[in-house]
Amino acid sequence: MGRLLHAVSCSLPLATLLLLAFAGNLHADDLDPNALRNPPSDCDPEKQDCDCPPTESSVDNGCVQVTLALGRTSPLSDQRRVELKIFTASASPALSTPETLHVVMGYTFQHLGPVTTPGAAPSTVDFVRDNGGRIRFRFAAGSSLAIPDPGVHIDLPERVQMVDANGWATLTDPAYYDLYPGDGSVWRFLATDLTGELGKLVSYTDPRGRVLAPEDFGVDIVRAPNGLLRQVLAPSRLADIVTRGPAGYTVTVYPLADADAPAVVNGLYVPPAHAPTEVLTVDRGDDIDRLVVTLKKGGADALRYDYAFVNGEWTLVRPDGVVDQKEIYYSDDEQTAQMVKTVKDASGAVQRRTVDAFSFESWGYAKTNQVDGFGTATRTTSWTHVMSGPAKGRIAERRDSTGAVVQYAYDANARRISETRPALGEVVTTSYAPVDPADPALLNDVRPRTVIRKIDNIEVERTYYAYTTNRQEIVERAATQGAAYGHPSNLRTVTTWYPADLDDHAAGRLKSVRHEDGQLDLYAYSWVDSLWTETVTRVHELEPDPVPMKTTRRSTVQGRAGHRLAERTELMTAPGVWE
Repeated sequence: MGRLLHAVSCSLPLATLLLLAFAGNLHADDLDPNALRNPPSDCDPEKQDCDCPPTESSVDNGCVQVTLALGRTSPLSDQRRVELKIFTASASPALSTPETLHVVMGYTFQHLGPVTTPGAAPSTVDFVRDNGGRIRFRFAAGSSLAIPDPGVHIDLPERVQMVDANGWATLTDPAYYDLYPGDGSVWRFLATDLTGELGKLVSYTDPRGRVLAPEDFGVDIVRAPNGLLRQVLAPSRLADIVTRGPAGYTVTVYPLADADAPAVVNGLYVPPAHAPTEVLTVDRGDDIDRLVVTLKKGGADALRYDYAFVNGEWTLVRPDGVVDQKEIYYSDDEQTAQMVKTVKDASGAVQRRTVDAFSFESWGYAKTNQVDGFGTATRTTSWTHVMSGPAKGRIAERRDSTGAVVQYAYDANARRISETRPALGEVVTTSYAPVDPADPALLNDVRPRTVIRKIDNIEVERTYYAYTTNRQEIVERAATQGAAYGHPSNLRTVTTWYPADLDDHAAGRLKSVRHEDGQLDLYAYSWVDSLWTETVTRVHELEPDPVPMKTTRRSTVQGRAGHRLAERTELMTAPGVWE
């Protein structure tokens, strides 16, 4: 290998490192839509996520990555996590202000690229996933549908479409960006700044057609006159954000009890009389290339994290003494690269070493080999890739240190259609063609419909999947080789949802689950006096009415803030009597 670009030291697990911008390549890509030389990535090439989303407040590296947990959305919504996040790879004066602090409840719009398409629309748009990782979508000339940028994002299933005010695809002046994760749901964001709200979440439509508007999540965002975040009210948390001039700000997170209803004075929520759960401070260091973050949880001491932007990269110093050192080498012609990651304990002793090898292909750097360990205790994994066609850049073959090989094939939409293990004689094939006439073909739907597993060309397993327009998801396991979908001997699980247009709190929610043995779980909901109750009654499809001394039901009660207040299981001892 050739020159050493730079070394990165931080003290966090390797799995938490996110996509990085080495040697300024990320910024070059911001300006040049044809620049595909994405940097080598820590991502596992066979996984879509580089890391798991944090479940609590944390400070991580790979960029400036800070997460403050604000609980979950309202029980009346889908109760997804609400978080405040800082996620940026660049140094700027804005880092020490709330300008880079974002509310995340799933996908979040980040920014548009400066280069335009022939239709005068931005050619790139960036979103942040719930794990804090950024995805850049690129619109090809003449296409309203954007795919993730080649390179480290090439395997991601998400797509973004430009649509007009009526929801029709357009190449010019889009009113909305519709983001399709691949599971049948749609996130809609404003694509125009005419109202000064570019990128604002408009709606979330789940795979069954239930539409949630921002207000349904029970989250209120208060902004300062300059447009920066000032407060975020979630069902169980209030985040109060106070700017301390251009070089620092503080975020104080207060817990909310079910009885709390913060008053509003001068346009701001009055914090409750509770001790804060977290206090985050963000301050500029000696210059804009240095950032000091402190995080205090409850009554514990505040922990200090120092970021420094050196050679186009962030380093993070933690107080625990553990060092994760990373060095990246490029060959002189930059056609190959090597990433060396070393984990050392506080005494400097090496605990782990991983060496990743990359080759530069037409879609970016592709990981071709990994050696994990050091000395005589090493494991080696290698990958080859599809070099052309619609699946270009996908994994073609994986070989591990035992010699075991896995081969992959893809369809015209770059979806995986086969997985072969030659040594075992095992082949798993996947079809995405609907098997149920009530299952429509949706844009960017990557959910499988038929999965068949064979050993030595003998079918040993067959499973069908259907997602119907009558709000049902069906999983059907064939009882005999080659049995067709719907065969009476097949083992079927049917999950049904209430209609999305019901005029009560059950609208769009889970209605029933029919299990393979005929057991039937029936779901009911109520919202009375700010108490959310979910009740599951267990019967059998052959006797769907409750039977005394046989039928049980389980109820869970949550308050307005989402706290679980009660849970009970009852037996029906007589008609209409539950004990």
